[in-house]
Amino acid sequence: MEQEKAITLPRVIFQEKVIVWSLAVLVPLFFSGPQLLTGSFINALLIYTAMRLPVKQWIPVIILPSVAAFAHGVIFGPLSWFLFYFLPFIWLGNYLFVFIFNKVNRSQYVKLVISAAVKVALLFAAAYIYFIFGVVPALFLTAMGAVQLITALAGGAAIILFFSARKDGRTS
Repeated sequence: MEQEKAITLPRVIFQEKVIVWSLAVLVPLFFSGPQLLTGSFINALLIYTAMRLPVKQWIPVIILPSVAAFAHGVIFGPLSWFLFYFLPFIWLGNYLFVFIFNKVNRSQYVKLVISAAVKVALLFAAAYIYFIFGVVPALFLTAMGAVQLITALAGGAAIILFFSARKDGRTS
């Protein structure tokens, strides 16, 4: 008689992390848009990561989506190579997004607004400095400002609503 493998918490966490890490790479690598949809999805993954995964497992979700988007090269059309200049700021912004969300002791939505504001402030500041010095075109002011804010709030709110619905028993 074969022994069945027990579903243990470490096994579930391992499977969950592999799925999250895979989505963090595959979505921006193979889907080119619209940016509001893919960006919202990645931000939902970031908040999911903050809510569900241990801190030491955050790094791939923080770094891989922007690397995949840069490798895909279609997010800004012929201007996609400018994304290279933003990679360290995107990584830091994503880290601050999940770290602040995870550490602030407020309601989920207040945590989301605070962490999104910090992320967007950093990205917009980098874009503004690059723009002032003629490194990037004005398009990046909107991309690293309003678009980032919308996608961070939309993705974060979606995952918060998902977990709220599950706790209330409205979904299985």
